[in-house]
Formats: sequence, C-alpha cells, structure tokens
Amino acid sequence: MEERKIILIEDDPDHADLITEALGEEDLEKCIILVRDGMEAIDYFQEFGVTRDEQIENKVKLVILDLHLPKVDGMDVLKFLKKNPKYSKIPVIILSTSS
Repeated sequence: MEERKIILIEDDPDHADLITEALGEEDLEKCIILVRDGMEAIDYFQEFGVTRDEQIENKVKLVILDLHLPKVDGMDVLKFLKKNPKYSKIPVIILSTSS
C-alpha cells in the first residue's frame, strides 16, 4: 500500500526546511511533497492521480498551507480545497508569518 502524503505549500525555502525539520521523524519527511506557490498547489490537486474508486483523502494525509503565496494566495487555495467535495475532507493546517 502506498503511504499517504503530506502536502507542504510554502514558497520560502527556509520556512519549508524548518517545517520539515519540525515534523521530526525521517520517515515522515519522506512523505512530504513541497509545492512552492498557490497555482502549483491547485494544479497538483487537479492532476493528482486518484482512481474512480479511490478517495484523495486516502492518499493525502494533511495539507500544511502558507497564507502568503505567489500567483494564487493561500486563502484562495484553502477555498479551492474546501469548496470541492473531492478535497474538502483533507485536514489543512495554516501557517503564516503574518501578525
């Protein structure tokens, strides 16, 4: 069985490294897919290989989302995920350096 993935949507390489390191376990790091902007994130989910009988939440464990992203803002990515029944059950953690 294929491991479920964590999708990290973060444009700052230092923040991405910090988040990956904070997750701790090396085995967990192998499951992380890094996406660097909002448009790439939406494209990734739209192209994600899921068979007709399989739900995407069986393949994606978690989304970690930065709010301030290039091309498409993180809040718009969140709206895309939560409005689409195909992705709406995937848990999302929002991280931001905003005050």
